Amino acid sequence: DGFDEVAPVVIDKFYCPEDDLREEEILRAIIATQPCHPMEQTAMDAIDACNDIAVQYWPADMWDNERLGMTNYVACMGAMGGIAWKEGDEENNRWRGAMSPRDKLTLMDITDGTSRTFMYGESLGEINEGERQAAMSWTWGGGARISGLWPPHATEHPNSDLIPMLGNEDYASGVGFGSKHDDVIVFALCDGSCREISVDCDREVLYQLAGAFDGGDPGGDF
Repeated sequence: DGFDEVAPVVIDKFYCPEDDLREEEILRAIIATQPCHPMEQTAMDAIDACNDIAVQYWPADMWDNERLGMTNYVACMGAMGGIAWKEGDEENNRWRGAMSPRDKLTLMDITDGTSRTFMYGESLGEINEGERQAAMSWTWGGGARISGLWPPHATEHPNSDLIPMLGNEDYASGVGFGSKHDDVIVFALCDGSCREISVDCDREVLYQLAGAFDGGDPGGDF
C-alpha cells in the first residue's frame, strides 16, 4: 500500500549535478538488473539478456502518467554479472559484489576489505549515440556490474571505441557504470569513502575493486 505514491518521488540527492537526467524526457525505466547464474539460467532471460545478466524495463510513466523516480547512483553487484552465491561454484562466487542480489552480507563478510570494495557507483542508464534510451529507477534499488556489456574479465574489446566498458555521454550500458564527468566516475566504497576512478584505470584493478571476495590486491593508487 502506498507504492503508487512513493514510486514517482524525486529525490534530489539521487541525481548527479553533471547530468541532466532530472529534466530529460525518459520513456523507459530500468527497474531490475537480475543475475542469470551460468549454472542455473532463469525465466528472466526472456526479458532482455545481456550475457549473464537480465534487464527488466517498464514504461517510465506507468503510474498515472507520473514518471518513476530516477537515479544516477546504483549498487555494485560485482565484477561480472552480480552473481548471487551458489554452492560449489567457487570461481563465480569470489567475483560477486558487496551488493549482490539476495545475498545476506554484512560488512564483516567482505574479505577483500571495505576500503578496497565498491558499494555504489554512478550510472547513466542506457545511452546510444548520445541519445538516452532508458534510465535507472531508484524504486527497486538498481544495480550494475563493472564489466558492463564487455565479456567477463575482458581487458580489451574489439569495439571499445563504440562500446566502452565504463559509460560516457555518447554510449553507456544499462547494466554498467558511467558518468558525464571528465574522464572519471565516482564510486562509494564500503568503508564510506568516495573515490574518483579514472576511466583509464587498469581493467583488472576495476574487477578487483568490484569483487568483494576475489582476494586480489588493487593497491592504493587507483
